[in-house]
Amino acid sequence: MAGHHHYIHSSAFPISVSDAVALIAGELVQGAPDAMITHASMLDNATNGAVCFAENTKAFARIADIAGVTCLTNQDTLDQLTEADKTKRKHPLLIIIVDRPKDRFAVLMASLYPAAKSTGRIHTMSSIADDAVIGKNVQIDAFVAIASKAVIGDNSIIKSGAVIGENVIIGQNVLIMPQVHIEHAAIGDHVQISPGSVIGNTGFGISGDGQNRLAPHIGKVIIGDHSYIGSLNTIDRGMLGDTSIGAHVMTDSRCHIAHNVKIGKGNIICAKVGFAGSVTVGERNIFGPEVSIASHVTIGSGNLFASRGGVTKDITNGHVLGGFPAVAMADYRLQVAALRRLARELKSKAGKE
Repeated sequence: MAGHHHYIHSSAFPISVSDAVALIAGELVQGAPDAMITHASMLDNATNGAVCFAENTKAFARIADIAGVTCLTNQDTLDQLTEADKTKRKHPLLIIIVDRPKDRFAVLMASLYPAAKSTGRIHTMSSIADDAVIGKNVQIDAFVAIASKAVIGDNSIIKSGAVIGENVIIGQNVLIMPQVHIEHAAIGDHVQISPGSVIGNTGFGISGDGQNRLAPHIGKVIIGDHSYIGSLNTIDRGMLGDTSIGAHVMTDSRCHIAHNVKIGKGNIICAKVGFAGSVTVGERNIFGPEVSIASHVTIGSGNLFASRGGVTKDITNGHVLGGFPAVAMADYRLQVAALRRLARELKSKAGKE
């Protein structure tokens, strides 16, 4: 049986191929619409009832030759398959054509493995202030502390060890994972905050007179709907205004967002990215791992920043940048090539001497 394989995670919500096609707006070009999808799988480990995706012919060739496997792919990949590719399989695939296989696969995964829902249980070993407002069907686990005048929206889940400070507002259908600390913040609906993150702590605003005094902060952190905050993030409250993160923003693990930063909707922020104070970011940018942004920089929309880049000046819209300081990727590659060429020349000269 499928459950005997350690790499199979059977879904409690199997779906027919025809329903899957409707859900992801695809087109079934091969296979029976009444076949069932029982689990998601990697290509090499696909078994009967599995669904996987292939965005190119190389990936397509890796799919295990087992009956009852459904594959999401695009028309370009299918067109590039040779007759030999199509006939070498003993067991034909069920094939669904979609524009963006990986994205559509994620939608299907969400149906097969839906997010946990609140049990509505409030653990007796939690601590909740008498004047906190707790919505309907809220789950509060053991060792959670919720302070005075905090508001928790309907159907939210607060996991063990989380601390919710005074006057914090948390929206509906929010998931707060273990050991999260939130203060001076307003969290939108359908937000997930992953383990160990600290939201709303005082920012690192210090005096410049040699006394190293920490300036008081009176602002908040505002996080928009449907955002995801990764593990071990730190997002500082604003000094006078607010630190704000728009809707549908995704941050990976170990990111830092300093005081007064404004991040627009739809940004993707990979691991260990750091925003210094008072940075303003537009919409739909992608920040690769370990990118650093200097204070008071303004970044437009639709940019891509390569890993370990350093942004030290304002950036407009639609650029692909890399290096430190960040420049256009074409220029960055020329710089790297020039440095390598210079290193070889110096090494050759040193050897001759």
